[in-house]
Amino acid sequence: DWLRPVARQSVDAAAAGPLGQTIAAAADGLWLMGFDGVVRQCGAWAADEFRPDGHVSTSTRDAAKVLGGLLSIYFLSDDARFLGAAKKLGDRLLPAYGASPTGPPYAHIF
Repeated sequence: DWLRPVARQSVDAAAAGPLGQTIAAAADGLWLMGFDGVVRQCGAWAADEFRPDGHVSTSTRDAAKVLGGLLSIYFLSDDARFLGAAKKLGDRLLPAYGASPTGPPYAHIF
């Protein structure tokens, strides 16, 4: 996800739609700053709109960053919706680490 604040637009880096990098990266900071209402909106997104299986190809690095963000906000807020989204993404990310015959994870998950 790339934000273009001046144009009030976003560009999805993934071909099949956004992975939610901005939401996952910002939610823990929003929680710490006291924006509980915005974090609840992020939780609704995690429960209703987060679809990691809908992407044709996603960078393993980007997916791992989103996973870390989702786990971080779950730890802070104890909102199970973030844990559910993290589990969905973790299940999709796991084969990139476990299936590689050379040890390092695959660069993309499909």
